[in-house]
Amino acid sequence: MPDKPVSDPPRRGGRRPGPDSTAQPILDEARKAFATKGYAHTSLRAVGEAAGVDPAMIAYFFGSKAGLFQAAINVPISLDMPAMVEFRSSQAEPAERIARLFFSLWGDPPVAQALTAIILEAGLNSAAGQALRRFMFAYVGGPIVRELKVGDQELRLRLAVGLMLSVALQRRFDRACVFAHLTSRQLVEVVTPLLRHILTAPMPPGLPPGEDPPAAPFPFAASPPPDAAAPDTAPPSPEGGDAHDDRPDA
Repeated sequence: MPDKPVSDPPRRGGRRPGPDSTAQPILDEARKAFATKGYAHTSLRAVGEAAGVDPAMIAYFFGSKAGLFQAAINVPISLDMPAMVEFRSSQAEPAERIARLFFSLWGDPPVAQALTAIILEAGLNSAAGQALRRFMFAYVGGPIVRELKVGDQELRLRLAVGLMLSVALQRRFDRACVFAHLTSRQLVEVVTPLLRHILTAPMPPGLPPGEDPPAAPFPFAASPPPDAAAPDTAPPSPEGGDAHDDRPDA
């Protein structure tokens, strides 16, 4: 059932305020809902009930369900997170560094929820597709692939991230698969040789040129929601399965 229109509570003119102690619980619950139910099956009313706020408060901060989704899928990564600090200081080989970073980030629930929501909608929602691309190019492997000075950088990067996302999503949604029974450390050990091949093996000649990854991570900042509430125009997606927390290292 589509969300019923909600109206903004009375407020002064100007830009809608950014996330604060009230908006953050809304974002937290929205990430959980979008990651488990998908965009089409998530309602502002359900998010508001989970966050303990009225749906009108969601409209006040984010404008609409589309605005809430855009804010929720901005992956909550900062350069001072332990995984990012280790990534920048590690002396391990490039393939291992990429694998360690990815599975460390995926082990953080807000990051995993945002990425799962992105994957569920990436083929249907342009904002989700752009968020996936920014995450992939800015943090997971982009700078390392550029440092390797190999050809076909975008192709190699997309193959590498596609491999790791496939493993992570199978582990998250299919608890009977072998990946669900591996620790993060074991996943790194399994994936690293495959990443090494992707990053260094010769590619077939004549492939179309791709875009070069950035030289260094750039801030992954959320785009501010529009001042005026926009209609919920994002297309629906199939309902996702129940999300499960990743197993910690043994």
